Amino acid sequence: MQFVFFAAFAVLLTSGVATSAASAQTPEEFASCTAVDNDIERLACFDRVATPLMKDEAAKAACISMTVEDLKLDYQDILGTCAEVSGFVMQAGDTAMLMQSMMDANPFFIDTSELSRDERRILLNCPSGCELTVTGTVGEFNYNKGMKAISVQ
Repeated sequence: MQFVFFAAFAVLLTSGVATSAASAQTPEEFASCTAVDNDIERLACFDRVATPLMKDEAAKAACISMTVEDLKLDYQDILGTCAEVSGFVMQAGDTAMLMQSMMDANPFFIDTSELSRDERRILLNCPSGCELTVTGTVGEFNYNKGMKAISVQ
């Protein structure tokens, strides 16, 4: 029975589901599940370790790719959905501004507070702003049109 779980773990790793972006799930955490004797508890252990990985991948797969211009034009129609938007990004604290260009006077506000440490580092290494792709849920942020970022690349 443990062979089946090791095989499932190998499939997760090779399929790209267990990525470095989800660093909280380690091979050791998956391996610790194999030590659980009870089949139901072992399955629950694997589910607990794998669920955050699956949610991240599913969320990214369900996102609509669009330009900043399209995001602004279609905002009301896509509220509450996931969007992947490429544009010029400038950060200030836990907020970033997504713009069509550096001179865009109508920025789209991004909540960056839930990003991983590595993704926040990307923003910090861009003090004058840079071209990035932001993935997140479209909605209000600080009383403005915005997004709750789930990833930045």
